[in-house]
Amino acid sequence: MTCIAAIAHEGKVFMGADRMTSAGNLKFGKTEPKVSIINSEMIVGICGYVRFGNIFNYHLSLKPYRKFHDEPGKEMDYLITHVAEEMRKKSAELSADRVDSSRQGSDSGVMIGLNGKIFSLGSDYSVCGHGEYFADGSGVGVALGSLYSTGGKEPEERIRTAILAAAHHTAYVDDTIDILSV
Repeated sequence: MTCIAAIAHEGKVFMGADRMTSAGNLKFGKTEPKVSIINSEMIVGICGYVRFGNIFNYHLSLKPYRKFHDEPGKEMDYLITHVAEEMRKKSAELSADRVDSSRQGSDSGVMIGLNGKIFSLGSDYSVCGHGEYFADGSGVGVALGSLYSTGGKEPEERIRTAILAAAHHTAYVDDTIDILSV
């Protein structure tokens, strides 16, 4: 899996993730970051299945927010009606979802930073907004505690500390960390 941590600070979102990939009790290094910037305006972090990140980064053609809405404050509408819906459709098209009798979804988590705000895209394609900081993936409890306790420090330092703490205390987080901001 991986650990993703994000901080909203002064109108920007800073997001970081380690590069751990695992299969059962085996862990592998990953050469690509699990955080990326899309359309020069949205930062995305993926934890869980690598396939979900591949789809988000290589198969989706998302309209930029500013072309979808010409006014600020409509991020939730954009994420629910456009981003989550496009991801749901593309995942189904590419057979990347797990479908049972009660729901369609994935076993992956997506964190999104847009217009200085943090959101998460759930495994069932639901969208949730978050406050000043958020974390997801393996070691989430450790990372959230670290983000809480390091308030007042620079965003990059807080994120790096949170992910390193998760790497120290969990088996599925690595100390190779990428941090981006938008």
